[in-house]
Amino acid sequence: MPRILKRAIPCLLALAGLALVLPSCSNEFRKRVETDTLPVTEDKERFTVKFSGVSTILVDDGRTQVLIDGYFSRVHRSLFNTMAPDLEQIVAGSDALGIRDFECINAVAEPANTCASRQYSGLSVIIPAHGHYDHAMDSAIVAARHGAILLADESGRDLRAAARTFVGDNCDDCDWDRVAPSEYFDSGAQNARSFGAGSFKITLYRTEHFCSFITEFGAGNNPEDIVLPTSLFGMKEGVAVSILVEQGDKGLLIVPSSNAFETVVAEHGIKADVVMMGIGGNGWKSKSYLENVFTSLAEEAGAKRIIPIHWDKDSTKLFGEGHDSQNVQLEPSAIMRLDRTLAVMDSVTQEFAADVGFAPVIDAFDPFAGIDS
Repeated sequence: MPRILKRAIPCLLALAGLALVLPSCSNEFRKRVETDTLPVTEDKERFTVKFSGVSTILVDDGRTQVLIDGYFSRVHRSLFNTMAPDLEQIVAGSDALGIRDFECINAVAEPANTCASRQYSGLSVIIPAHGHYDHAMDSAIVAARHGAILLADESGRDLRAAARTFVGDNCDDCDWDRVAPSEYFDSGAQNARSFGAGSFKITLYRTEHFCSFITEFGAGNNPEDIVLPTSLFGMKEGVAVSILVEQGDKGLLIVPSSNAFETVVAEHGIKADVVMMGIGGNGWKSKSYLENVFTSLAEEAGAKRIIPIHWDKDSTKLFGEGHDSQNVQLEPSAIMRLDRTLAVMDSVTQEFAADVGFAPVIDAFDPFAGIDS
């Protein structure tokens, strides 16, 4: 039996009946996005977050910025078209999010890969959660435009080379020589890695990607000669990670995609005040599966707030000409059964005196607001 079928069968069984069930319209989820969005903050000198859909998340303390994914292209995707970075969307999205160029404090000309981590200012590190298009496709270009370190596994480095070839001379402010690609882990031997970025401590946890029959076609690593544009499954998963960002006694855990994440929490004893949790596709999992995941976050990790991410239609353009940058809105996906996931999340968080909140789009917010003690 082909390897891909062996890997896909358990996932296919877990999603049995998918084609026979009409998609949820996510009406309750949509209402909650409108009513339970966390307040915007004007205090940019503290631990703040900006969110622009899928799992593109900018963490900022007024000096140092850390970016997860940086996916702004939001391309139309299907089994039949190819996809590539949209430079106009990348520029407009980066500007809307307020991304600043990297500088090494007291040594402005020093590149990020040789600057002491405590001296990081501006966009210092970009972390693609894994290699799929909706996470990693734009990451290298964002890094090249702002001089940031690109944390990438082997697949990510191959994709960086493809991105550089694709944009060619069309990106005047891309300085590829300042991009410092760095591996997540050494030869797959580690399951966790920590490093500093300004006043932030970043820990990456190797995390199994969400399990579905479709995503199995995107498993594995990119070929060395990958080129852009490529197909929906042309950008392979590579190494998938979750990210814990800590500053002082505050911890924000970002889980863009996962399968049975409670095992990662248990293995590493992860603790976090707030979790930004990717929920795309989870609505097709069993109720007990969802309960196990959310209980581990609230009880074992000690999360007082769960913020859903990776729930929007990722082919909806948000930026650039014809789009109102002052009123960016995300459209919930109609096929993810988001209402079902939200109902279980509500039940578990209420049991453990936690809450569910939604991230504002583009605007800065304090993820810990209202739960500080």
